[in-house]
Amino acid sequence: MTITTTRADCTRDNVAVGLPNATSLGFGRRTAKRGNWVHYERNDLQYIGRVIGRVECDGVTYLEVAEASLTFSTAYVRWIYPADIRECRANPPRTVFAFFASDDWSDPEKIHAQLAYGVSDVRDQLTE
Repeated sequence: MTITTTRADCTRDNVAVGLPNATSLGFGRRTAKRGNWVHYERNDLQYIGRVIGRVECDGVTYLEVAEASLTFSTAYVRWIYPADIRECRANPPRTVFAFFASDDWSDPEKIHAQLAYGVSDVRDQLTE
């Protein structure tokens, strides 16, 4: 499926893109496609986001990413060079998000118990 863009010289699709500088340790992937969770670096700043797809424009390949602000209060579309990606995972860390987004923060002992056990995205990464 090809997605149209307002630029006539660009195409968008969901073809996997190689990530030359991404780690393959742990759950790290060396290719990215739609839905993957990415951590990347631009101008010595760190960002996280989720891949929308691949963009080919003027002979250059980009990853189109929904980038989250540091506070997770907003998200924006960015075109990222694949070489800027430092880590790519199959899925977003839903378990960690659920922990922080929980409505029940009334019992500090329960919160400490969850943190002592470990709030991790391991199960999120094991499901495809």
